[in-house]
Amino acid sequence: NLLHILNPGRIVIGGGVSFAGDLLFGPIRKTVDERAPLVFRENVQIVPAALGDDAGLLGAAALVFSPAQTHGL
Repeated sequence: NLLHILNPGRIVIGGGVSFAGDLLFGPIRKTVDERAPLVFRENVQIVPAALGDDAGLLGAAALVFSPAQTHGL
């Protein structure tokens, strides 16, 4: 459904589950191939997050140290 709504070029899966490799990504890609029309799946990449488990930590650090402290905290 999200492929139809958002039409993303890339789906990034992060966190500890992303370390499952083909055990996770194989079935995900197979399901997308079986259920999504070609026009929605032909150019979409399904990839693990480059930052792995550190994505949340680095995002929080970026927020804290951002020059524009306008987040209302």
